[in-house]
Amino acid sequence: YYDMYPLDEIDMPDVREDDLENLHYMFQELRHFKRVATPIPEERVRKARAGYYGMISELDEYVGRLMTQLEETGQLDNTIFIYTSDHGEMLGEHGMWLKNNLYENAAHVPLVISGPGIPAGHVVDTPVAHVDLVATLREWAGSDSSGLRGHSLLPLMNGDASGHPGWAFCESHSEGNVTGSFMIRKGDWKYIRFTWYDDLLFNLKEDPGEFVNRVDDPEAQEVLAELRVILDSQVDTDQVTKDAFAAQDRVRSQLAEGKSVEEFAAL
Repeated sequence: YYDMYPLDEIDMPDVREDDLENLHYMFQELRHFKRVATPIPEERVRKARAGYYGMISELDEYVGRLMTQLEETGQLDNTIFIYTSDHGEMLGEHGMWLKNNLYENAAHVPLVISGPGIPAGHVVDTPVAHVDLVATLREWAGSDSSGLRGHSLLPLMNGDASGHPGWAFCESHSEGNVTGSFMIRKGDWKYIRFTWYDDLLFNLKEDPGEFVNRVDDPEAQEVLAELRVILDSQVDTDQVTKDAFAAQDRVRSQLAEGKSVEEFAAL
């Protein structure tokens, strides 16, 4: 699968010097933590991206095998397919690799649903989240989904957006994050709050690469205020960040208990 993608045909990430120079502090620290702040040779970048594309092609073939088996056993028309992922991959965009951040390359994941009763070829532009899948599956099963944070996606699939809030929430506290990261995606806009640090605001339609921070743009203040209200209605970002740090400290203390420096470093 790796060999399906000749290195001289691999697209390169859009890395701009002014972007790296002015990258948000949280992202700068994450680059150092992941040991990718040092410039990476072009050949290694091409190899890494080719490997990722190869894995996607491999997975695509496995999905095809599964569909073939379902078709041969007469179950294809009785099966609902949900294709999604837990995270994306930066692949060198903004000089970053792996995940652990809320740029679109890492946070925006695929969601394809097909099966009996689901309109074929229908594209939903409304941002949704994985928590919505739980409510969706429970509704399919005839179970009550009240009390869940997510919203069933069945109405959206059938062209009715009235039952969904129209935005998606995400947060990150994983390794390399020096503070809590929280995000609201609504329409063309994306708002990221870093606890105790500067915010980011992007218009993804005009700026899909997320290079232009609109947080201080006078013309964007109305939408910025709206997204901040939505975020604050969902979570106390300061408290959640403190709780996340405290939980990480407890785990680290438990791992270090009774171990020498050498033993702890080997974990």
